[in-house]
Amino acid sequence: MLRPSASVLLGYFTLVNIFIYLDRGIIPGAPQEFSDFIIKNELGTATDVWFGLLQSAFIAGLSVSSLVFGHLLHYFSGFWLMGVGLTMWSCAVLLSGFSGVVESYSLLLVARILSGVGEASYASIAPVFICDNAGDKQGLWIAIFYTAIPLGTALGYIYSAVVANAAGWRFAFFIEGFIVLVLALLCFWIPEDAFPIRKNKPATHSKQPQSQSQSTQEPATATTEASLTSPSPPPSSATHTDMPSPSASPRENDRAPLLDGVHHPTYTTNNLAEAAKGSAREVTVGQDGVLSSPCADDGGGEEGKAASPPSVVEELLAVVTAPSFLVLTWGYAAYAAATMGFSTFGSSFLMGLGFFRHETSASSVFGAMVSLAGILGTPLGGVLADRWEMREEHRQGTEGMHRDMDGVTPRNEEEEKETEYMRNLRLSSVTFIMTVASLVAFLIFIPSVYMTTPFGFLGGFFLGMIVLFMTQGLMNLGLLLAVPPENRSFAFALATILLHLLGDVPSPVLIGMIKDRLAPHCTLKDPSKDTPARRLQCGKERMGLRFTLLILVWWFAWMWLSFGIVFLQARLRCRRLMQQQDKDATQKNPTTTADPPQLDDRPAHV
Repeated sequence: MLRPSASVLLGYFTLVNIFIYLDRGIIPGAPQEFSDFIIKNELGTATDVWFGLLQSAFIAGLSVSSLVFGHLLHYFSGFWLMGVGLTMWSCAVLLSGFSGVVESYSLLLVARILSGVGEASYASIAPVFICDNAGDKQGLWIAIFYTAIPLGTALGYIYSAVVANAAGWRFAFFIEGFIVLVLALLCFWIPEDAFPIRKNKPATHSKQPQSQSQSTQEPATATTEASLTSPSPPPSSATHTDMPSPSASPRENDRAPLLDGVHHPTYTTNNLAEAAKGSAREVTVGQDGVLSSPCADDGGGEEGKAASPPSVVEELLAVVTAPSFLVLTWGYAAYAAATMGFSTFGSSFLMGLGFFRHETSASSVFGAMVSLAGILGTPLGGVLADRWEMREEHRQGTEGMHRDMDGVTPRNEEEEKETEYMRNLRLSSVTFIMTVASLVAFLIFIPSVYMTTPFGFLGGFFLGMIVLFMTQGLMNLGLLLAVPPENRSFAFALATILLHLLGDVPSPVLIGMIKDRLAPHCTLKDPSKDTPARRLQCGKERMGLRFTLLILVWWFAWMWLSFGIVFLQARLRCRRLMQQQDKDATQKNPTTTADPPQLDDRPAHV
């Protein structure tokens, strides 16, 4: 069995993700070859519609299967599910190549749908594994993983154009299919306990404090990768009290200020150390609560046992009733629609506008531009979000508290409110960067559409893409923060269905129809008919191409509107939690509303 480190696992997931998105770049990277393939199958004159359908077909299989794999995670090993899915994906890609041998459009369409079925297991589970095992580098690791999207798609453009011109597009599928098949088999050699993941909601803790006799009968237990070297505290110190223990360390006696200066009981130094290391797999501290890494199933004593897996209906309700989930998904769908339209017809736009004459040059330049923009923009967004979050934590006086709380299961209602506050504070930081970045990208793209020189057009779109890709990893991190931890895989699956149904499934077909209508002579239906007269007529229809591009750009307006709404929602929830905490504190200690008289300050009587 293989037991790679967490960083090696991140590299493995990122490599697989690059191949998955490289596959998505094969069809748009060789538009002339695939258009010729469509014409040979006598599917009519609407070549761009059938071309766009090929690009959207895999999403149908992905959407249908995502919920299934997301829910199966409660019952089966995540690595086993990913191994099965990636094996199916590899076979579907090989079938795509075989469709070119027999020259069957129907077989290619079915193979693309099946590739989506295989991808569903990986797309809904891998991000959760990465988030749960990243420790305090969560933002950076998520950004690295999602950098594979622009990088893989761009490499797919270049890879497809080169291979298609040299040997035919079918060999582009054959080569990547065999490579990913080898990577898929590695999943079956990784045991689940190497990187556990929280699958079920922990059992509800009793709100009544446990007696001292009960805590002595059930001593604290812990299971970690490395044994806890510090001695266990006596039962009296393992229970939350309002009075500090005389023997406790200064950190244990310190009350961390949260929610506008209100003090609450904090966790012990040993527990926080285990959570901060990110190496703890399962930690249970008797009646005092459950300590676990963000990925681990809650285990241990009676209080720490995980509840039974939820039903599909229960999980669906938990996700859709999360306040920000649907709005965030709508913004993500707008992003998917616009980027899919760009990636599908990017090289066609460049040739139609007269910037390039040959498909290989247009695909290579467009691919390199998207790749570089993604490499620069995606990590930059993660870094800016982390810095903005640190700024907000400093302003609220809660520096580092989310890192401590990430590894600790809330033990009472008060701690649940603290955790919810920190989650919404992080969500507001992430969505603030997303709102600003998507708005700036939108304002950059608008004038770039009307640039008539290659330098102005490509330069404007390159700058806009850098800013746009700053939201790539943050959107997925926002989905993680918008739902309960045990429902994240299912939430990713549901978000996948919604963003595809509302975004990148209809987008290529719709843009293909608009492009065919507004610029019919700029659609190369038969490469043998590429004459000077056709190019001259296409030049007269370039305003139609620019209008088609403008439709894609306006999709980004939905992004910053949706992200801005989620930002305001998270801010308002933080404010309400502050107000509720102040109210609770006043009810518990009514005498603290006014400062008592200071007897030592009274003047002495002679």
